[in-house]
Amino acid sequence: MIYICSFAITTGLIWLVEHSKENKYNRIVVIIALLIPCLLAAFRASSIGTDYEVYLKPIFLNALKSNSFIEYLNSRWYSIWRYIYVKDWEIGFTTIIYIVSKLTHSLQFCAFVVEAFIIFPTYGAIENCSHDKNKAFSVFIYLFTFFNISLNNMRQFIAIGFLLLAFSYMLSSNYNIKRAIIYCVISILFHSTAIIGVVFYGVYVFIVKNVKKRKLEYNRNNYKKIVRMIFVGICVIFAMYSVLKIPMIKSLFYNYGWYLSGNFSFMPNQIILRLPILLLYLICWKKQSTDEKYLYGILLIIEIAFSQLAGMSSQTIRITYYCSSFYVISIPYFLKWKNTTTLHSVFSLAIHVYFVIYWLYMYVISNAGATYPYIFYK
Repeated sequence: MIYICSFAITTGLIWLVEHSKENKYNRIVVIIALLIPCLLAAFRASSIGTDYEVYLKPIFLNALKSNSFIEYLNSRWYSIWRYIYVKDWEIGFTTIIYIVSKLTHSLQFCAFVVEAFIIFPTYGAIENCSHDKNKAFSVFIYLFTFFNISLNNMRQFIAIGFLLLAFSYMLSSNYNIKRAIIYCVISILFHSTAIIGVVFYGVYVFIVKNVKKRKLEYNRNNYKKIVRMIFVGICVIFAMYSVLKIPMIKSLFYNYGWYLSGNFSFMPNQIILRLPILLLYLICWKKQSTDEKYLYGILLIIEIAFSQLAGMSSQTIRITYYCSSFYVISIPYFLKWKNTTTLHSVFSLAIHVYFVIYWLYMYVISNAGATYPYIFYK
């Protein structure tokens, strides 16, 4: 399979760089490794990823026909009994497509650049938060969990990539709040729902409020506060659902209010799907002493709570990606043990197997995002 081969080559190259001596060629090898998924995204047929035909191709064609950027933003196309305007989409995404289309006149190059805007910020976050030669593991998690769906939810995953990069400057030793804010703003320019990053920042500040000299201080007295925070977080999620039912509020969030439309129903499969991650967190919890684990734990709880809203709409599950994207940082963090034991090796192997099974279930069997089987463009 072309997906598996590409994933193996990318992960393998980054593993080789991690386990080799520092030299001037390492950075070049990493770039080549990350360009492989970009090429896979570029040379796919327009049927790979439903949003390719929904907005990438129409926006590209409108960019080619327009004589100016203003004309481009006001251009439109007809789809599903209505006209859709370019200006209806986020300005960050439409600007990138306009520039690339005018420079290259190539839809494939546009798809290439879109994937580059996803994977390079994501890898930047991985690099900032890497622990003990685990970049290849983080990239493995990204490829088997998010790459396929990123071929569909392109705008959202660009936003997620920049949001991860923003938080990496708060979670790592390279603490830089100015960069974090800049990357958060950039993420919102690509997908409005990235405003959820503000909520995550609130959680972060609550947990690591004693940030001094770029170090996260551990406070054992936060347990009761964390329990209250989880309770409040779950209440906020269901309050959002109720508020978005109000017609006036719903009109303000016209583009994405339908993410929370429909009737609620219990989704046990969504809990089962995340059970191995939950078990990993619980088993490895005491082995980590920094406050980061509270952030990752709360994000997982929020993700599980949001996943229960998936019964309302097939699109609602997209909200959970903002939480699950932290897997590329959190899972290597929880598997960072002081001493490598047989138990650690078993956990590590089990997690690798889990993500391969996850990929097979989500993208091969369920065909989420319509990305399997891979077809080359003609």
